[in-house]
Amino acid sequence: MSIHIIFSGRTHKENETIADCQDFFHLNSELNCFAIADGASQSFYPSLWAELLVNHFCQNPDIKEENWELWLKPIQEEWLKKVKKKVEKAKSELNPVWVTNTNRLNYRESATSTLIGLEFLENYLKVSLVGDSCLFIVKNYQSINTLIASYPLKNSQDFGNRPEYFASYEKNNDFQPTFLDIPFEKPSNSEEKYYFILATDALSEFIFKCLENDKPIFTKINDIHNQQDFEKFVSLARKDKDTISMKNDDVTLIILEVNNLKILQPLASINSQKQNNSLLPPVGISPKQEVNQRENEEKLISLSAELNNNSENITPNEQNQLRD
Repeated sequence: MSIHIIFSGRTHKENETIADCQDFFHLNSELNCFAIADGASQSFYPSLWAELLVNHFCQNPDIKEENWELWLKPIQEEWLKKVKKKVEKAKSELNPVWVTNTNRLNYRESATSTLIGLEFLENYLKVSLVGDSCLFIVKNYQSINTLIASYPLKNSQDFGNRPEYFASYEKNNDFQPTFLDIPFEKPSNSEEKYYFILATDALSEFIFKCLENDKPIFTKINDIHNQQDFEKFVSLARKDKDTISMKNDDVTLIILEVNNLKILQPLASINSQKQNNSLLPPVGISPKQEVNQRENEEKLISLSAELNNNSENITPNEQNQLRD
């Protein structure tokens, strides 16, 4: 397995600067760890919290269902120390913001952020995630890109205004993260390769909308190789008024090209309380195909029930439909 970083970068909202950006990412090629985080702008010092999350994951990726609260503790303590220093600095400089920030600090207001982290191990990919930042796994064979899986969301309707998050105070951690193990093996076809695309919510939603409208979005994304390409892509996507446009938000993107592996059926270890609303589409089908498949299954179930209730009167045509 070889991992090539095609691109990694972030950009800010229109009419803001990179200093205002609440997104962060981190790469650790030695440990094969990669992470992005999207700090919630209305929370308290979110960019600081997002940066701590991605750095911590890429240095200490051993987060799992049994220990995630303990895993957060060191950076929760570090966040609080850094925030106290920032508030004291603002006070000493007579910056008017110090009064508001002192109150927020005294009220123990949290920073919150999404997180999605990848750790490539010998025979599988470990994915740790909370919130609406997404992973897209794309297979490339003979220059054709095919989406085979997306996590944790599966279509543009899944995005809302209140994504799940990690909080900088334990008392505010109301959501449990999801952990996925995606197994792989050495491929029989050397021409096959995979792209692992990490994107924060505005870009992820835009990707889904393009897929739902049969637009070749992954070809455009895979053409991004530097910050200039990225800025141009985001600018055009925001200005596109032809039914699809990207929301004006901070955007972070990591593109990884991985060769010499073949992904097997993804296996997910999903928290039991999330299973009913976190079902993922089967590998190899698009969201639109999934809807069609579900409709066909519902028709089949309905027809089967009719057969059971009225087996003597079923027509030959209905029998053929049931067999199909």
